[in-house]
Amino acid sequence: MQRTWMRRLTCLEAKRSKQLELIDCCLQFLNAVVCYSSLPTDTLAAFVTSLSHTLNIERFSHRSLEVMLKLLGTQLGRSVIYTLCMVIKDSANSNDPLLLRGAVFFISMSMWGIKRVDSLELSYASVLPYIKQAALSGHTIVVYEVTLSISRLIRKHHSQLLPLEWDQLYSILGAVHTHTSQLLQHTGEAPTNNLVHSLQELFENVEELRREGRSIGSVERFYSLVETCMDILP
Repeated sequence: MQRTWMRRLTCLEAKRSKQLELIDCCLQFLNAVVCYSSLPTDTLAAFVTSLSHTLNIERFSHRSLEVMLKLLGTQLGRSVIYTLCMVIKDSANSNDPLLLRGAVFFISMSMWGIKRVDSLELSYASVLPYIKQAALSGHTIVVYEVTLSISRLIRKHHSQLLPLEWDQLYSILGAVHTHTSQLLQHTGEAPTNNLVHSLQELFENVEELRREGRSIGSVERFYSLVETCMDILP
């Protein structure tokens, strides 16, 4: 009971503290828990949200990812992905863009990124609905992370994608476009920001796959989406 309380307190301090030295100590403790102890499932949510926050601190981003990957490689790996999805789904987190951005990053990096954890053995379709929900968050930093994540998925694993997953990806792209259009209308700026450029590049990559004769799901759905997104495409 006392150990569980200590883990929760450490997670809370890592999440809310602005003192770099304290955050550093908290991450060392959390790393030790993963490496040399067993993490009770009732502290998993606190653990995941803490790492999702510290990921956004440049000094601790690499170490946060290391600890998360170690946790994902344990028997709790699937539960961690589920918890990350619930973090995105929980409306109580809707005003915490850094938390949402961290959750999207961890999901994508561990399931189809360069730090892919093969032992997870989860389908892309199981997490893409939550990635879409993140795209609907209204936070540009989160939407940009979503765009980078699905771009990485299409670029590296397009040959593995099922028709259902392509459909889910097009739905996510639609959500990203909606946010981007609203952002440009609100600011009155020309479409030159990183989010727009990433979205344009993503469309170009899918079009290139089509020209090469590779599967991109429903071609009609893709071109319908292109038509909708003409306001931001070159």
